[in-house]
Amino acid sequence: MPYAYIQDSDFRTVGMLQNVPAGVESVEFQRGGLPATPEALTIVGGAIEVDPVKVESLNTLAEEAWVAEELAGADVVVNMKADGHSRGSAGNLAQWRQYRNDLRNHVIGGVVQGERPSKPS
Repeated sequence: MPYAYIQDSDFRTVGMLQNVPAGVESVEFQRGGLPATPEALTIVGGAIEVDPVKVESLNTLAEEAWVAEELAGADVVVNMKADGHSRGSAGNLAQWRQYRNDLRNHVIGGVVQGERPSKPS
């Protein structure tokens, strides 16, 4: 059974396609910088099809995971800045608190709100 791996932009394997049509060596599925996972892909009549509803849902889950990871890191920086720690991350305490608020507003009700917030610089 022919198959192909799906990799993200950092070349990490995020899934595998089965029943890949002969001659297909690579397929790039990205929307908003996020790869579509196998749950959003099907092969119909030798063609690979993408379910946009599933891609959107998976992209939202990926964004929510990214927000959670960023919030955890931002919490550490806010605590360090609040304690007067001067080494490390750029930006001041108010900028990092605003970044946390922007992160919380990035996905609302399962809908991604525009571009990802930027860390203070």
